[in-house]
Amino acid sequence: MELIVGRVLDSGKAEYFRCTERSDKRATYETQRKGDIPAPPLTFTVEQGRRAFGFFDGMPERDRASLELAWQRSGWRGRGRRATWRTC
Repeated sequence: MELIVGRVLDSGKAEYFRCTERSDKRATYETQRKGDIPAPPLTFTVEQGRRAFGFFDGMPERDRASLELAWQRSGWRGRGRRATWRTC
């Protein structure tokens, strides 16, 4: 994420691009393009990541167990906080 923020700021097209919240469950960023009004904050959560990965409410237990194993191997295990920062 730091690379993306740096590239946006180096482009000269943004007044600011900053993280306003970081936790193990979510990350929030705010930005403002030069000459424009501030954009709404963008928040990405681990729960959104799990849904995008294929988890859903009411999922059969055998499917959930298989997907949970793939989720753990995907890089989110122990790095949920950094993953939300990067994905946001």
